[in-house]
Amino acid sequence: MRTTTQSLTRPNKPGAGLSGPLLTAPSLYISREGTLPADDTLIRLPVYVAQDIRPGSISLVLDFNEPVEVRKVILPTDPGNLAWTMRNGRLRLGWFSTDAPLLKAGDLLMTLEMRITPEQAETLTLSPGIESEMGDASANIIEGFTLIIPKLLGNQGSNLCSLQVRPNPFRSGIHISYTIAGGEASRIAVVNVAGQVVAAMTESSMEAGRHEVFLDAGILQAGVYFIQLWTGERKRGEARVVKAE
Repeated sequence: MRTTTQSLTRPNKPGAGLSGPLLTAPSLYISREGTLPADDTLIRLPVYVAQDIRPGSISLVLDFNEPVEVRKVILPTDPGNLAWTMRNGRLRLGWFSTDAPLLKAGDLLMTLEMRITPEQAETLTLSPGIESEMGDASANIIEGFTLIIPKLLGNQGSNLCSLQVRPNPFRSGIHISYTIAGGEASRIAVVNVAGQVVAAMTESSMEAGRHEVFLDAGILQAGVYFIQLWTGERKRGEARVVKAE
């Protein structure tokens, strides 16, 4: 994996970009941010936290519109306190912990190991059930907590790319990791809610594989932005981020 650090530069021309909608249950939101290739039948779908939290419990119900098979739920801590079932396109999951570590915004909460075809990945949607909720270490339910789940990309052959950003929200800088097929110059663009490119960076022709850059985003004002990954003239991925005050 190649890692570089760069400062954002002002662009020469504007561009456009929009993020997908938030999916919501009464106290839990799911944001489909970033992209993940689904070029194989078995994938690992990460679930990230959007806010800092020391988790104490989670009750999660996810409805899948496609007949996917969730084979395993992987938790980095206290897996023995996990119970889950997958029936008729609905995942039900419950978990609790008394000594879970602090998770920062953008950290991994869990991974869903799924069997899915590229055709299913193209149209897959996830809807949270009304029972879904997140609790902190003091057993308080956190209203409006957000989980981040990447969108799946299928049927794209050798052009598959993935894009992930952390932390989110951020203050001074942001880590951007991406996987590309290689052979083309890559470009990272930062787009505001008005669709204008407010900052950008370009890498020369890249080798295939995973790459990571750190962007010093001190020039940006607080607000919502969209991180876009381009190779050649094609946009390969997009993630919604928030710069905190």
